[in-house]
Amino acid sequence: MIDGKSLARGLAAGAAGTAALNAASYADMALRARPPSKVPRRVVKEFARWAGVRNLEQPRVQGLSMLLGYADGFGAGMLFGVLRPRMRGVAWYVGETRE
Repeated sequence: MIDGKSLARGLAAGAAGTAALNAASYADMALRARPPSKVPRRVVKEFARWAGVRNLEQPRVQGLSMLLGYADGFGAGMLFGVLRPRMRGVAWYVGETRE
């Protein structure tokens, strides 16, 4: 059974991680004058192709690619939040010992 408290904690962690990653990415873009990644747009276009959408307007592609990043971060956080209580005995890094 999924614990709502673990799910909420995971969602909060995913939101915080996504915000930090976005801030770091935008700062890097500003400091190094680099363009944004093209990968999210390619993923959105591929999802649209799989869904049978032929012509997806550029503003929609841009908006969906940004939402994809949030969905990815929030979803990963929620998944971790749900799985973590079930994995108390798992070592999380090399060299860690669990009793």
